[in-house]
Amino acid sequence: MAVEISYPGVYIDEKSSGIHPIEGVPTSITAFVGRARGGPLNDPVLVHGFVEFERAFDGPSPPSTLDDAVRLFFENGGRKALIVRVGAKNGRPITDADISAPRLEAKQRGLWALDKADLVNLLCIPPLADGTDTGAATRAAAIDYCRRRQALFIADPSVAWKTAAQAVAGLDAAFPAKSSHAALFFPHLQVAGARGRKKSVAPCGAVAGVMARIDNARGVWKAPAGVEATLGGVSGLAIKLTDSQNGKLSTAGDSVNRLLRRY
Repeated sequence: MAVEISYPGVYIDEKSSGIHPIEGVPTSITAFVGRARGGPLNDPVLVHGFVEFERAFDGPSPPSTLDDAVRLFFENGGRKALIVRVGAKNGRPITDADISAPRLEAKQRGLWALDKADLVNLLCIPPLADGTDTGAATRAAAIDYCRRRQALFIADPSVAWKTAAQAVAGLDAAFPAKSSHAALFFPHLQVAGARGRKKSVAPCGAVAGVMARIDNARGVWKAPAGVEATLGGVSGLAIKLTDSQNGKLSTAGDSVNRLLRRY
């Protein structure tokens, strides 16, 4: 797995090391799979802005992690989002089985509903709920799917990782299978929540937006990092990182890249 666990705009030394954490891939369409308040189930819907997303998937139940991811995608420069709503019609909380149960593939449901779409470049699967990670089976299915579609899975860090050391230590357990079709970003982001309070959200949507923005402006050969990779719609990182911690995160990512280059 090609891993980038420092943040765009946080670790901004652009000196060439000869190691490129994420190979350039087209980012014209980013797919999101998760729970929405309403809208069609297991049927990909292309939207071009957050207002359009709300119109297609609004409903009576509370907002989900999908809302935050899609909003941050568009606020950071994304242009086209392919949304797959999974779960039940009553809007109950989802589980990994709603996304990645093997029985869904033949029916083109869950993750495999994306087979109905002509093109997928980036894949985001936000957490199942606030404070609840996607499981190992979903991550493995997402990586395998992106390998088949020549896409990139943007993975979120575990909510249990509260320090850079925990992220480095937990990387192998979270992603035992390494692939050049996945990238992990750490840490979570802080955004404005209800009643003016800050809340922590997964970074996948914001990262996908930055990738799409830089791709559109500079081309896929420009790495989505450095001073151009600023994050919009957020108040900061959920965990403050020092230069030393950023260095350790980058080293962990580089070691995975060296391993991948042996195969």
